[in-house]
Amino acid sequence: MPDGQTSKKDGINIQVKDDIGLALLNQGNLIAVGTPALIVKLGKDKVPAKGNFEKFLKGGSESLINAAINFNVVPKEALAFAPPPFNTLVKGINYMEVDIMAEKGLKIATSITYEMAEDAKGALETIRSFAKLGISQLAEPRLELEKRLFPKGQQGVTPLTELPEFMGALVGLAMLNEVEGLLKNPPIKLQGASLLAEYSPPSISTNSMVPTMGILVGLLLPAVQKVREAATRTNSMNNLKQICLAFHNYHDTYNGFPAAAITDKKTGKPLLSWRVAILPYIDQNNLYKQFKLDEPWDSEHNLKLAKNMPKVYFHPKVNKQGDDKTHYKVFTGKDAVIDLTKLSSLTTVTDGTSNTIMVVEAADGVVWTKPEDIAFDPKKPLPKMLEIGGGFNAGFADGSVRFFKSTIDPEILKLLIQKNDGKVIPAIP
Repeated sequence: MPDGQTSKKDGINIQVKDDIGLALLNQGNLIAVGTPALIVKLGKDKVPAKGNFEKFLKGGSESLINAAINFNVVPKEALAFAPPPFNTLVKGINYMEVDIMAEKGLKIATSITYEMAEDAKGALETIRSFAKLGISQLAEPRLELEKRLFPKGQQGVTPLTELPEFMGALVGLAMLNEVEGLLKNPPIKLQGASLLAEYSPPSISTNSMVPTMGILVGLLLPAVQKVREAATRTNSMNNLKQICLAFHNYHDTYNGFPAAAITDKKTGKPLLSWRVAILPYIDQNNLYKQFKLDEPWDSEHNLKLAKNMPKVYFHPKVNKQGDDKTHYKVFTGKDAVIDLTKLSSLTTVTDGTSNTIMVVEAADGVVWTKPEDIAFDPKKPLPKMLEIGGGFNAGFADGSVRFFKSTIDPEILKLLIQKNDGKVIPAIP
């Protein structure tokens, strides 16, 4: 940290920048990075370390680099916020350690300890499912590399001018084979409540390491992105399923789906959203009881409650803890399932509940308590949806949730929103 400030605490010189410190400990044999308070503890050997990390701090380890995370000090609420399927990776996690050794070739060892053996087993199953998904994403880059190595119609040897690209593709294919081997048989074993993994990369010269890693990263990035998109889509689909289920439970209680807005009984003015009305049906009855249903969403009392947005209204792509805006909206109007101010019965959905959209992921967010949704008019353009991996999710009147490509014909989408137009839905590509 050349532009940091030097401070001395308990005899230790610490370079500090943006509240992060760096210091040399163990007579210059150990580089410590962290908060100044933690570095002082390291210097006094007061950190509750274990495993190889403890040896590393005392200079008795063969590791070149050692990193450890004690998850016991991480608030459980932070880990609980992880979306599926990532939540199974952190459920019950206690401690994680990574060792990088280079004495006899590069070796990477990782250990993750959980509270219970079942937690570790669940995490291993998730890792294996990720590996299977990763394998399926390797087919396209493999085909592209093979095209570069063996161009269709090429006769004779590869021209000298194309040799760098040829060699790059050759190295890339070799690394792809290595990655595929790892994904097919992940070097991870379950030992009690711990996951242990060791990996020794093939010996590669320093000169070839940089371009090779660049190729590898380029190949894996699309796969990683698709895994993230799939996880985000699945999490949002689960939210929509809970919302649709709450609508049906509400319908069973009041013989109709909730109106889009809780209204003033005298004036009919919209006060609060349907998202407030279904709170008792998403396990938020205590929050529901705190609202003053005869006051608007932005009254002094009700506005304070907006900060307590239930998790089911959080969209995994855009929302963060503390947000009060949701992207889940219903279509309203005489042609839509949900009426703006009165209950609507399933019997009015004559096109079939499995053919009629009720709630979607909208691009524009709204404070979740505010009675603002999508006023549907089949003669007007539809608003933009919130895209996840080239499409969006929609919850139907029968409680099911489906994914649609963003390229869907807007006119077909309008037919899916209308509850009783009597028209046949064309095949959706």
